[in-house]
Amino acid sequence: MVLAGCYRSNDSAVKKINSQIKVMDVGLMMDEKVVQEKLGPGEKAMCLYGYEYDYTDKDINVGFDAKTKQVRRITTKNPETSICGIKPETALSDADKTIASQGFKESDDSKYVFTWEV
Repeated sequence: MVLAGCYRSNDSAVKKINSQIKVMDVGLMMDEKVVQEKLGPGEKAMCLYGYEYDYTDKDINVGFDAKTKQVRRITTKNPETSICGIKPETALSDADKTIASQGFKESDDSKYVFTWEV
């Protein structure tokens, strides 16, 4: 299982989610320079909405917005990390219960995507 935390420019949601992201002190909307201070250099690659750094040794990938140079996505396969209390090795049925108990709603598009509205 892979976990990813993304944002859609909603400051209240970002604050709520950032407080629950336990991925080596990296948070959404964090500046690239700060991320590199925390994680060191990663392997940079371009992606659809900007660019990303892959930290293979840490099992973490951090995506950045090309315009703002801020974190827009955090993906982790590292079992020592968690997003909203869910670790990558958590059973899907348990992860669904955990995320739903925190006020997130399942997306109409996919049963694997959850959103939180203010």
